[in-house]
Amino acid sequence: MEANSERHDKLNLLALYLKNLPDHIPLVPASATAYGFDFYVADDEDVSEMGEIGALNREFEIRLGQRNNGPIIFKERGAGLEGVVDVLNSYLEKHKHSNEVVLLHKWLDDPITAAEHAYMSAKVSVLSG
Repeated sequence: MEANSERHDKLNLLALYLKNLPDHIPLVPASATAYGFDFYVADDEDVSEMGEIGALNREFEIRLGQRNNGPIIFKERGAGLEGVVDVLNSYLEKHKHSNEVVLLHKWLDDPITAAEHAYMSAKVSVLSG
């Protein structure tokens, strides 16, 4: 029960952060987004090769980048990025008993860290976004 509550809290925090990202990050309409999480559909070939979590992990790496050298840097804000919350929520619920779910938890934590970094870099609080 506690894990579900923590996940729910993190998803809500991520949604709040992404909806209020600082203005220095360009606002991009859904029709022009590079992220496209607002209408995410897994690639059938990737799913057959890597499974659903592996395919999503690959898409996160492609669309968001890797955080090997520091936090993810958001290139844009808007619905295309905000949709990552619904994608994560759906996959975390569907695969909550999978051993691979740890990858999804990483992808929940990484955008939160990236958003916090964006706020600190802009010297604004999430509430002033």
